[in-house]
Amino acid sequence: MTIWTNNQPTYTSYPIPEFSGNPLIEALSPLPTDRDDAIIRMSELPKFNPEERNLPAAMRMFLPARLSRFLFPTTQHVRFLNHLAIQVYDGYSTRNPMTTTGQHHLHHAAAQSSFVPVIDPGTGRLSTISMICGIPGIGKSTLIRGCMSMLGKPVIQHTNHNGQPFPETQILYLMRNVPDQCSAKAFCKTYGDYTDALLGMPLYAKFFSDKTMTRTHYVAQLRRIVVTHHVGALVLDCVENLLLGSPNEVSEFMALLINIRDELRVPIILVGTHKAANILKSDLSTARRIVEGGYHELTRPISPDEPDFAALCEILWGYQWVQHPEEYNEKIRDVLYDYSQGVTGIMIALFIAAQIEAIDSGSEKVSINLIRKIYKERFKPLHRIINALRSNNKNILEQYDELYPKAFEELKADPLMNRLEEMKLQLSSEKERSLGIMDSEIEQRNKYSKKDAETLLDAISPESMDIPETLR
Repeated sequence: MTIWTNNQPTYTSYPIPEFSGNPLIEALSPLPTDRDDAIIRMSELPKFNPEERNLPAAMRMFLPARLSRFLFPTTQHVRFLNHLAIQVYDGYSTRNPMTTTGQHHLHHAAAQSSFVPVIDPGTGRLSTISMICGIPGIGKSTLIRGCMSMLGKPVIQHTNHNGQPFPETQILYLMRNVPDQCSAKAFCKTYGDYTDALLGMPLYAKFFSDKTMTRTHYVAQLRRIVVTHHVGALVLDCVENLLLGSPNEVSEFMALLINIRDELRVPIILVGTHKAANILKSDLSTARRIVEGGYHELTRPISPDEPDFAALCEILWGYQWVQHPEEYNEKIRDVLYDYSQGVTGIMIALFIAAQIEAIDSGSEKVSINLIRKIYKERFKPLHRIINALRSNNKNILEQYDELYPKAFEELKADPLMNRLEEMKLQLSSEKERSLGIMDSEIEQRNKYSKKDAETLLDAISPESMDIPETLR
């Protein structure tokens, strides 16, 4: 059994005819009952014990990096979760394998050689494509991973449902980055390899390795994966990589997504920066189809006074491994905003670096002056984009998508930031494996042993996280 597989699903009955009796829906984690429930369940907070402050400095130096996967949901996060859940549930509602229609779809759709749209007979609706967009560092990828993990483990192994045999393997979601070479073949191949890794069986990679296969064959195999394993959603991160291809490749890729959506009634969620939104502007027909499923933009707070930002800062500030923690106040909130301009990735990186510096120097205190010093001395590569955000300089903001990754790459020249990046990679690797996301590049760059990982990342799982009192 893998950590991303649920071998003993619990089925939840729903008083909704469209959901009732559908094992693909009933095996999912129950939906949040209200906003507070959603916030608690989506939150990804690290294990924290005040007694860890008494550990030797050499050990505590690793602990602040736990915050690299920090997620405290805001109002816009909860709103996106609701839209995403609707898409997944709606997509499954017409693919109930316990019905005659569902069985017909299961046994015949994978063998089709031409596109045959699957339409909800009750409403005439097709499935949807949606997009979540935002500037780099705002937390798009962290959010989509939090939402999907809240719905359930990526692989669900059924045996029976309501007393009836149901030996089916359900893949709740297939989540991949858009490849740099965004041809239809490359796209289909990455999903084939990924499916084999999830299932732990060499079922599909051999087909995608056959160089004699045409684009039609590749698409047919992807169709077989989606139908046979009841895929609930295709999630494509880093959609901006599409812009690395030629206009013809982009058009072919987008046409492929729309065909898959129309034929198989599987929701497709695109995740990308504002550069990715330019894809929509180039084709009005494509834009309309994507907006049908929802265009969600994650925005940064325009001031430190916004309630969501203030709550996020207060929760984050509670995770201090220094021996003399400072009490939270509005001045701390204001300085965190000033040096991050509300960009979550920058704010968390700044807070982590300040803690490591405080522990390493022996001061054991994260003060406003220390945060200011870290920003001025160690975050110099970010000054240009922070100043642009402060001034709202349109000319520079248009280059933000390119400036952000370059700035963080330059940060690695600083020994402290380079060490922090290595620890963050380890955290990313372990967390994403629990979601069934296996990134070979992250694995290759991982310099820590398995024993080190177990020590450092002991409490990534939701079952063991300690939620601060302010969140309860």
